[in-house]
Amino acid sequence: MQHYVPATTQVLVSVMGVDLSPDGRNAKVAISFMPIGQQATGVPRDAFTQLIKKTMQRIDSDQWELKRFLSQQLGKKIRRIPLLAFEWDQGPQRAAKMHALLN
Repeated sequence: MQHYVPATTQVLVSVMGVDLSPDGRNAKVAISFMPIGQQATGVPRDAFTQLIKKTMQRIDSDQWELKRFLSQQLGKKIRRIPLLAFEWDQGPQRAAKMHALLN
């Protein structure tokens, strides 16, 4: 069964951590997601997962734009902007689910 995600639902993306390789060429960026918007609390889990997958695809497709932005912001502070690999950190979602189950 496919659920409808209201158009007013948006996703807040938070950086939870960055793991930089020893040579500074690669970075794994752990990101989490939280639905926001008028109807965010009623979004079914599978619909939210689909929304996250679409958001991850968008982040991956905009990776070079993000790297260029970081270069403009940090260019004089660090020698090289690493290649970014984004990973979904599901910890905050799991914590919210456990909290809901316990209450």
